[in-house]
Amino acid sequence: MTHTCAAIVILSWCYLSNGFSYHFNKNLRLSARSASKINCDEPITVEALSEDEILKLVNGTDSGIKANDNIVKTVDEWIAAASKTFNETNYPSTALESPFLVGNYEVSFVGTSKTQSSSGNPAGGGYRGVLGRFIYKNEGLYQHIIRENKNGSNSPVGVINYITGRVLGLFTLSVILKGVVEAVSREEREGLTARYGTPLTAGTVRAKFGSPLLGLGWRGRGTGKKTRLLGALSVGPSSEVVLDTPSVSPTLRTGRGSRGSTFLFARTSSPAAEGYRAVLETAPVEERELDEDCSGWE
Repeated sequence: MTHTCAAIVILSWCYLSNGFSYHFNKNLRLSARSASKINCDEPITVEALSEDEILKLVNGTDSGIKANDNIVKTVDEWIAAASKTFNETNYPSTALESPFLVGNYEVSFVGTSKTQSSSGNPAGGGYRGVLGRFIYKNEGLYQHIIRENKNGSNSPVGVINYITGRVLGLFTLSVILKGVVEAVSREEREGLTARYGTPLTAGTVRAKFGSPLLGLGWRGRGTGKKTRLLGALSVGPSSEVVLDTPSVSPTLRTGRGSRGSTFLFARTSSPAAEGYRAVLETAPVEERELDEDCSGWE
């Protein structure tokens, strides 16, 4: 247990020092044959890529860690193109008003834009570092958009960041952040764009998170084994982040950080994406207050 506690402390520090950006993802399982249809080492015509093809393009990059400059640039340009198309089609609505926004999403790609400020940190933090990967084997990373089921479409929009994996191959460790979303004014948006050089749309919001919730468990080796939770602990300060949602569709949501990071979130119906609920059930009462319906779209 001494080694486990030490690992948790190290991982918690890595996590808390990077706030919202713990994007260490399990890639979408696309066949090697499908992914090989796109040459990742040569320039790619952005307009020619569909949603399925952009996901195939980032498959095998370890969520962007192994992505070359062409891939990072292509994703950045593709998100910009998708944003323009979305705005032209849905104007004057924003992505936040889309009926496809609410739901469970798996993080498929995180990239650092060329326009990102030198003071910005690459998404992933310590979980993607050499030490973090040595201690912690990620098995899933998700960002879910929820709506509290109290006042219908007028209810607050919330977000859940959920990462799960194994510590030293013995214990499971889940980290959960629950947050509420509020709109960012046009003036603030323009101020951020002027400061960091990142174009932000009307879909930009501020997500305010409470203390991270860490869940420790045990799962035997082999497929089909169930996790037995040993306990949960809320530790660390609250945090907040500004994130733009340039576009959203029935299958894919795009994201852009205020400092230029890019994100691809693929909708998922995997039962594994709901694993955070079990952790919340073992948490202190104040951490369980989550009255929402994540089973379907608004």
